[in-house]
Amino acid sequence: MKRLAYVSRATSVLAPGELQTIATAAQANNRRLDITGVLTYDDGVFFQELEGPEAAVDALADRIRVDPRHRDMVVISVENGDLARHHPAWAMRVINLGDEPDSGYLRPVIARLSQAIRTVGRYTQPAVFRLLESGIDPTTAPARRVQRAVLCCDVRAFSAFAQALAPDRLAAFITVFVDVCVGCVSARGGEVTKIIGDAVLAHFPRECSGEALAAALDILTTLARIRRQAAANAPERYLHVGVGLAAGEVFEGNVGSGFKLDYTILGDPVNHAARLEALTRTQATALLFEEAFAASLPPEWSTIAIGRHHLKGRDDQTTISTVDLPIVRELPSSRLAEELAWCLDVGPSASQSRPKA
Repeated sequence: MKRLAYVSRATSVLAPGELQTIATAAQANNRRLDITGVLTYDDGVFFQELEGPEAAVDALADRIRVDPRHRDMVVISVENGDLARHHPAWAMRVINLGDEPDSGYLRPVIARLSQAIRTVGRYTQPAVFRLLESGIDPTTAPARRVQRAVLCCDVRAFSAFAQALAPDRLAAFITVFVDVCVGCVSARGGEVTKIIGDAVLAHFPRECSGEALAAALDILTTLARIRRQAAANAPERYLHVGVGLAAGEVFEGNVGSGFKLDYTILGDPVNHAARLEALTRTQATALLFEEAFAASLPPEWSTIAIGRHHLKGRDDQTTISTVDLPIVRELPSSRLAEELAWCLDVGPSASQSRPKA
């Protein structure tokens, strides 16, 4: 037998009588499937416990996930084995806490549980949250070796921004950068696995290297638009980044201690992507990738080799490449820190002329 509990949010306010309609249909179906349980509803939040044959419970949970009346469904517990039913007499007991005079103590618990799950989702990387949504304990997920295309993106001259901006303004500045990276990576099917200060680490299935390159170009294009639209004295006017791309086998899984675990990717492609990003600072391009990544690109991508370099961690030199597009040549001034200080009036007096590149 299997017991599964989940929390979800209603896509809209339930009409009068709609909860009873749900209950009537659930009770009829569940008797046929040998499923019992309880459904609690309050102020747009569903909490339900299902129990019965494993295949039947799994199939019902899958139907609920795609039910247009539910959104943000998260499985919060799963039990399997020789279990005693919690609700043997209820094909589906439905409780509207708003109609229960003695439910005052329970209503805030359900609301806070739903809010806590949404908060955890915002702070948790997608791979871990997907496990949580499925009722799997992420700490038990086995490590594995997988092929990935890795993207590393870092803000140019970040120390200058950190020195020049007040903490709240620096946080807002970094949020702009992270929002762009997460949005572009997610739109292309990738996943951001780490945000480390002014750097973002993301990955894609290796067969999606073309999408990884497209995401990198999307990031550069979006930031260029933000620079053009920013006010004259806004730090976003100087928001430039470097992007490194690599491909190969990585370790994916939990690392850490009993106090703190991180579900992440490790391996040479991660290190190479970071070193390629750093190398953009000495090359006339905002985007670099190594030969393994170039070899995994679909044929429609045209690349330009710009030389062979020795990346730390490799015994040999590797050919590094970029693409021949104007956006990768849109680079910051060589005196970015001075220009930023002048712009924000935290360095030279604003009455002085703007520094020349």
